[in-house]
Amino acid sequence: MRIIGRGCEKVGPSLPGIILAVLICGLTACSSLCQDTVVSKHSSPDGRFVAVVFYRNCGATTPFTTEISLMRSGDDEVSGGSAGNIFSMTDPNDSNKSLERNGAIEARLDWKSPQLLSVSTPRRALVGKRVDRIHSIRIEYSNFD
Repeated sequence: MRIIGRGCEKVGPSLPGIILAVLICGLTACSSLCQDTVVSKHSSPDGRFVAVVFYRNCGATTPFTTEISLMRSGDDEVSGGSAGNIFSMTDPNDSNKSLERNGAIEARLDWKSPQLLSVSTPRRALVGKRVDRIHSIRIEYSNFD
């Protein structure tokens, strides 16, 4: 509301304001500044799904994350944070021994059956997201040293 004189007048959004908001959104926060790099792909035994290990780089102010997305075969893009993303982890950076190699932390994937994916990750990795079931697939997790 904008106060005019002694009364109040309701003012709707202005066209220049809307245009400015769209431009700012398009140039900054609404466009993804993150870059995903695929490390490996693992097809399910029946060929219906693909588990994709990738690392995400969102710039100098955020740590790299290693992530896993579960996609239907034939899909082109990893889901970086959306529905198919089942796991994410970062390096704890608390020692001189980094878990990262070329930006990614090792993740060992093994399809036990068309409905069971086994994921093994370093014990020291900091887990940010962990989904135990998606679609008809169950995911089991373990750690290694």
